[in-house]
Amino acid sequence: MKEIDWLEDKAIKESKRQLVYECVKSIVRNEELKRAEEKKIFKDGKRKIQYDHADVNVMTVDEQIIYASIGKDTDKFIKARQEVIDLQEECKNCIPINQIRKLSMTDRIHLTCLAYVKYSNCLFSESIFDPKQGGADLTNLIYDYNFNSSVKILKNDLRPILNRLFGSDGDYFYGVGIKKSDIPAIQYLRCFLTKFNVCFDANKNYKRKEVTWNNYKYRTKAEMNIQRKAFTEFLAVILNNVSEDSIRKPKDYYTQKVIRQIGILDLIVRCNIFKCMHEGHEIQNITAIVKVLLEDGREEDVQISAGYCRQCNVYFIMESTYRELKRKGIILCRVTDSKTYAKGGFMNGSKLAQESILMQYGYNVSQTVGLSERQRQKILAVMIDNKVLSKSEIISYLDFFIRQHGSRNNMGIAISKWEDDREFVEHYRSGEYTKFGVNAIYRR
Repeated sequence: MKEIDWLEDKAIKESKRQLVYECVKSIVRNEELKRAEEKKIFKDGKRKIQYDHADVNVMTVDEQIIYASIGKDTDKFIKARQEVIDLQEECKNCIPINQIRKLSMTDRIHLTCLAYVKYSNCLFSESIFDPKQGGADLTNLIYDYNFNSSVKILKNDLRPILNRLFGSDGDYFYGVGIKKSDIPAIQYLRCFLTKFNVCFDANKNYKRKEVTWNNYKYRTKAEMNIQRKAFTEFLAVILNNVSEDSIRKPKDYYTQKVIRQIGILDLIVRCNIFKCMHEGHEIQNITAIVKVLLEDGREEDVQISAGYCRQCNVYFIMESTYRELKRKGIILCRVTDSKTYAKGGFMNGSKLAQESILMQYGYNVSQTVGLSERQRQKILAVMIDNKVLSKSEIISYLDFFIRQHGSRNNMGIAISKWEDDREFVEHYRSGEYTKFGVNAIYRR
């Protein structure tokens, strides 16, 4: 399954960021499920098993029956079937895709573009080219392109199309008023338009021996998927590069005081100076909420002062703020030092190297750190509930730690803790603990 971590879109309404994440996740997971169900090994195997054993459930039937039907392809089929089962479970926990389809055109355009960045099989539906359903009418644009019109004319053709698609305010996204400068270089525009070839319709009247020509068409069934992909990618590029002043935000957006709830995708850098790794990025002073796990097992929302880089979607906190959070309890977020941040260990909120992800979320068996069994297992439960890692992924990490240090005599206590935690994860049922917002903090 594709990783859904950071989301970058300047038009997101901050109060809706978590819902945007959930919608994008649903779009990606449903498309992954569709693709998994269409895999040849799964479709052919399912058809053969159903033909041979009409009374069995293909999704639960045991290996012997599968082998009797498809022989040497059994292992491949079981792997493909498990992928389908896992994705079906994922989709059950996602926002229903039909609910997303009922959102405004503005919201659907942004969500699909964000999903496309994560998984390139997520494309606009065919209705994107149907003006009657709120879609785009590219007729004039493609006509002018095919008859060698100037760049100025092409951009003038394109702007009203884009404003129709996402110029209005949505529930999750602000409207975007596209300027000519927001439209990619002409080479990219032409590359996009080459996917739409002019094809005139000819009506032949054999009785009268005459031919009349109707308006040309720029779409054929065979090319539809190519055109959908080209248009999705084109809009994703535009929305990713749109200028800040093209976003139609309320006039008081930059002056009003907003308390931001740092969510599962957000990153915080622990530092002495609020400075983004990218030169020239402006850092805003904000108020934010971070969740902390107290000694008695309760979670507490702690209000902190922080810095925020809008371009990178990265938060910053002072060293003193970090120490105060640590005194309260376990910070329910990922923690690493600023060396990783400075080296570019992440970009725009993407995940850090996986080898230390358990420690980044505060998990540690060191006697010096002194986490209790309850605290360690609470951290693991939070990671599972928030889908930071799956149970099998955590077990793989713990198995790796046990194998790596198994021959060292001084690691007996640590190995015992890893084994206890492995057993806990094996028997843990998702949702047994209250879900916490799992964030990410960088420290220096």
